[in-house]
Amino acid sequence: MKKWISLGVAIFLALAGFLTYVNAESSIEINQSNNFGYTHSYTKAICDENNFCGDYEIVCNKDKFVFVRFTGAAVQFSQDWEDSRTLELRKKIC
Repeated sequence: MKKWISLGVAIFLALAGFLTYVNAESSIEINQSNNFGYTHSYTKAICDENNFCGDYEIVCNKDKFVFVRFTGAAVQFSQDWEDSRTLELRKKIC
């Protein structure tokens, strides 16, 4: 009985490893071909006048803006908080 369980576990692990490898290979090919219409993305905190800052992913195609997506992370700073980034850095998109 132990022999059959061990064989079943070995087959399961081999299959799981193979499927993980195949999935990783296809992901690498997709990322290298870059059929998404953008060259890079980064996250950026965008704050309002009440010091509420949300984290956004900014997606660019070279120096052109493509789209922005909210990551789900946000923070509310106190009223006396000052953003230490330069105005140029806060305004820059791509």
